[in-house]
Amino acid sequence: MSKNSENLDLKSVKKDLDNISIAILDTLQNIVLEKQYLDANLKEGYINMAKSRYLMRGQKISTLQINTSKLVPSYKVVTNSDLVEGVEYLNYQSLELSVQKGSGSSVKRRSTEELVDLSEKLEKTSIDSNSDDSQSSKECAGPTDPLKWFGVLVPESLRLCQSRFKQATETALKIASLQNQLKALGNEYKELKLQKQKLVNDG
Repeated sequence: MSKNSENLDLKSVKKDLDNISIAILDTLQNIVLEKQYLDANLKEGYINMAKSRYLMRGQKISTLQINTSKLVPSYKVVTNSDLVEGVEYLNYQSLELSVQKGSGSSVKRRSTEELVDLSEKLEKTSIDSNSDDSQSSKECAGPTDPLKWFGVLVPESLRLCQSRFKQATETALKIASLQNQLKALGNEYKELKLQKQKLVNDG
């Protein structure tokens, strides 16, 4: 390898190191800002939750009201590969599951065979058929709004609490993605530094 080509390689490695260093600093700044945003959302969420508990004195808000055996997620976390400065990292994103089949209406359309089966069930026991029907309609409806657990007319502070915690979830995913990005950039920086050291020693 000629001296000119070695100098060109060294210059390109130094340029890549500079770009990676800037990307690392940008990522660190974004992580700090997102963590501050996460703290603000969580703080506002807990304050609004306390306001809701005060306003809804007759109706207690606690985990005892939640039927954990029938909880349905309203968000799904999906992962994909992304690139920054040519470095690949794992990116997390949330996918809302609120729009599903039957979410607009709780009425379930049945075929003729299903109606015959249902009539036979009604002849046996009306209680069992009602429970089965309600369970099947719930499965069809998909995830429901958790605010409905606390009645129809809920205070605005409870709605704000929900929106703040939703935003906090989105921010937490973004922070996790940025941390993956920082780790990938750090590994690339170490490799480039070793490559630079090898070129300097060879020269």
